Amino acid sequence: MTRDEPRVTTAVGALLLAIALTACRGDGDPLAGPGSTARASAAPTPVASEAEVQQTPAPAAETAVPDGTASSAARSARAFPPASRNVEHGGQIWAVYLALSRVDASGKAEEPEQLARAEQQARAVGYEDDIGNGDLGCDVGAREALRLDPDRDYRGVSIFFDTQAQAKQFVDAYEPPVVGTARVTAYCLD
Repeated sequence: MTRDEPRVTTAVGALLLAIALTACRGDGDPLAGPGSTARASAAPTPVASEAEVQQTPAPAAETAVPDGTASSAARSARAFPPASRNVEHGGQIWAVYLALSRVDASGKAEEPEQLARAEQQARAVGYEDDIGNGDLGCDVGAREALRLDPDRDYRGVSIFFDTQAQAKQFVDAYEPPVVGTARVTAYCLD
């Protein structure tokens, strides 16, 4: 075995890895994540050299914790906007609804565990004191925007944002998916 054999083996291995990764690109790309609709480009993908492969840091692994939320390393990589500090009775605001539950005849949520889980997940990404959990009737416009049954009462877990862009930024960064976003007039705050 000569001194150059390990280097050749490493270079061939890096080349094969780059070719295999290039071949996986397209619809259902396992590297793009679940639900990806990435398409293969018409241009060939350049193959990385051995030096580039060794210098490219691996992405931070996203690990699940017992409550189903992403690890703190993965969360810190996402950009979450600040929640609104300008919520006032009768004011218009953008609400992102994390979970909803129908209310039974006694006025209690039918799915309280969904609401509790949504609160826990929002806290896990840093929204400690910014979570609303209340009667959806207090958020005028939410029922229509979310296309809910007008004959039912609902409770919802939400976070308010000053702008539509901030609400969208939150939705894009947050996992799991949200119920929806609505511009609402906030009541029941006094």
